Amino acid sequence: MRKRRTLTPAERKKVSAIITEKSYLGPQRMAWDLQNGDQITISPSALKRMKRKRREALLPPRPPLPLWRFYQRHHTHSLWHGDFMEKVTLTDIDQTAYHLALQDDYSRGYVFCDLFLNPDARTTIRAMIAAMRTWRVIPKAVVFDNGSPFKGRLLSAFCDQLGIRLIHASVHHPQTNGKLERAFRDDMRDFYRRYDEWLFDDLRKDLPAQNLALSGRRRFLRRANGLV
Repeated sequence: MRKRRTLTPAERKKVSAIITEKSYLGPQRMAWDLQNGDQITISPSALKRMKRKRREALLPPRPPLPLWRFYQRHHTHSLWHGDFMEKVTLTDIDQTAYHLALQDDYSRGYVFCDLFLNPDARTTIRAMIAAMRTWRVIPKAVVFDNGSPFKGRLLSAFCDQLGIRLIHASVHHPQTNGKLERAFRDDMRDFYRRYDEWLFDDLRKDLPAQNLALSGRRRFLRRANGLV
């Protein structure tokens, strides 16, 4: 076995000059020219590495990758996520229906879901009241985006009176409500796409009790009772 031959400082300087001046040449052709023109023996793979290092040195530094913070509450009703899914266009009246869901962070189950035609802040408050009456509990905090149904003095006063921490996600950062966004994708696939027509009354009748919320409630109860 032979020891690997290392380039002398003069040879390395010559190779660097050729890489700079003739960067358009491939490593095979560059190794051939160095061998026959300058009697410098260097492998094409070594030239390829040197060209890549030079190219990386000329490029601007890459921006740091975002640091995602994954979180999960350790108790039920510690945090509710709320948002509207705006992908349901009703067949009969050609109008968008807004699927509002409140999801428990710990269990990933829905504590409320329903369809609305013209939601506002009062719709959000009514949904929270319905969920609190159903589960007989007041959540410690709720997370919403910055949409108009989730902002305003009325909603802020409602949460202050009940001791609920009102949290708004950062602008252009949907990852804050990523768990609910994932649930919305499942809802669209497993529930809405089963229907040939999207009729408001039929969807509302089937949505909360029979299909979507029922499965979420079962999962919620199982996890809350330590069964999963």
